[in-house]
Amino acid sequence: MDDELASELQCPVCLELLTWPIILPCSHILCRSPCADRLFNHGFVRCPVCRDNSFVSGGIGNLPRVISLEHIIERLQRPLPPALPPVPTEEEAEECSADDVPCQLCERESPKKAKKSCLHCNASYCTQCLRLSHPNRSPFTDHKLVEPKKNSEPKQLRCLQHDITVNIFCEDCQSLGCLLCAEGKDTSHTGHKILSLKQAAEAFKHVLEISLERLERDVKIVEDSIGIQNRTMTSLQQCVSERRAMINEQCDCLINEVETKREFFLSDLEYEEKSKCDSLTQQIEGCQQQATSLHSLIHHTKEVLRETDQCAFIQLSKSINDKVNRNVLKLTRVSTGAPPSYAVMLNHRVVDFRKERAIIKDLAYLTVPGIPHIDMSKCSRSTSSVVLVLVGAPLHELDVVDGYRVFYSTDRDRPSDSWEMVDFKTPGETRKCGRGPQSESAICLMHDNLQCGTVYYFGVIAYNATGQSEMSEVIQCHTLSASQTTLPVPQIVECQCRTYTYSIQLHSPSPLDDPPDSGIAHYLLFRETSLNKIWRSISLYGRVDHRVFGLEPDTMYDFVIMACDKNSECQVSNMVTMKTERSAY
Repeated sequence: MDDELASELQCPVCLELLTWPIILPCSHILCRSPCADRLFNHGFVRCPVCRDNSFVSGGIGNLPRVISLEHIIERLQRPLPPALPPVPTEEEAEECSADDVPCQLCERESPKKAKKSCLHCNASYCTQCLRLSHPNRSPFTDHKLVEPKKNSEPKQLRCLQHDITVNIFCEDCQSLGCLLCAEGKDTSHTGHKILSLKQAAEAFKHVLEISLERLERDVKIVEDSIGIQNRTMTSLQQCVSERRAMINEQCDCLINEVETKREFFLSDLEYEEKSKCDSLTQQIEGCQQQATSLHSLIHHTKEVLRETDQCAFIQLSKSINDKVNRNVLKLTRVSTGAPPSYAVMLNHRVVDFRKERAIIKDLAYLTVPGIPHIDMSKCSRSTSSVVLVLVGAPLHELDVVDGYRVFYSTDRDRPSDSWEMVDFKTPGETRKCGRGPQSESAICLMHDNLQCGTVYYFGVIAYNATGQSEMSEVIQCHTLSASQTTLPVPQIVECQCRTYTYSIQLHSPSPLDDPPDSGIAHYLLFRETSLNKIWRSISLYGRVDHRVFGLEPDTMYDFVIMACDKNSECQVSNMVTMKTERSAY
């Protein structure tokens, strides 16, 4: 290699030939590793030649690779080709006349005069081509060279054992031979099935024609699969494009804080598209490679079928048939059925922000909640507890309630206007509004640890960050004595309950134990596990499995079943605490 050229191809850092050359923003070229890696620091790379300090967005891996320069270096590093053969003499360079035998190996318009003909190769060569094609070593030393012949006879295979022309084919050994091989007593073909060359050629031709039909059928399958996969990729990209437009349309309706969510959705969708497209691209490339290989094999098979020499045809057909069988075994299973519906597969990546837009649209200044309403017909009591049920919407549909304060006193403390207070808070951020799904079930305030057989007075106040409402109408409630308890206590079978991400299923046979005409109603009460949290209630009907929907994932909840009769007597079951499943998103 020229020293001046080598100096131009050296890395200015390691002073070696460039390895994986990359170009810096200043147009100088360095080795990718370790030279450029060592110069890269916190997004900046300092050129060792011009001292230019440049910022590289995305890291050193985003710098362009100089592939053409890398190929030039690889070519220069290759070993020199072997020395050319000696220049032929004038006699060897003699031009071939019309009466002479031309060399069949010369690659020139006017071939040289042939000096020898090889009976084994059935070709004539000049001195130079003979030296190149028949070096003085085995197996070429066994070739018989004669004076050049104009009309060379067709090549005839000879039996290796008896040195005569082959004229039979052993089907068991799959080899050519002569009659002496078949008729001899001590030969390896004793008892084997012997065919004439014509019979063997016809058998091989039939097998090869069947293989050709199989190859053509396989090519059709592969080409059909390529078309299906191309249409599948187009369908996938169209579905992804529609989802991307939907995501952009939804995210544009939200405020700037939602931009982070938008990037997450788009990145996830693009990853899905890339993974599916990469998989389909690999399948298409594999099928195209198989189709190319099968086309080449078909072309070669057709050429062999046109061979007129039976001996040569038998040898070539056996080799091609082996290749056909190997290609059939390696043929990858390809999909020819209907393409998958990516519109259905992408259903779990659809976004809908109508609920969020409605919340943002309804944003207003917070006001004091309206006065709570206690439904006397649904309240109940036991020996030590009272359940107050709040029903009816607040005075304004946008009222927000952070909690309820229950004031109570006994008939002895009532004249002195002495009240005790219990605070029931709404769980976390799920503050109870006057509209939406939260209003579908009644709000229950269950106050226990009371005295049995005692008259109590209750009043409820709702509050939020702006203040509290006026007290509700005061109601009177008489706890039961031990002798007045007649209701059976309901039970929850915890071992048969099941948890889900947004719901929990409880098992209780209590609603079925009481006859329909008994006048006993059952209610399921639930709340987030915490002290003084508001209970929600739903009615239970005649079944043993009861499922509560609309819960938060990965959250602990308390559950009880309350039985009530027409006399407002109630009994509460055992409390069960269960946790919803963690969400996958």
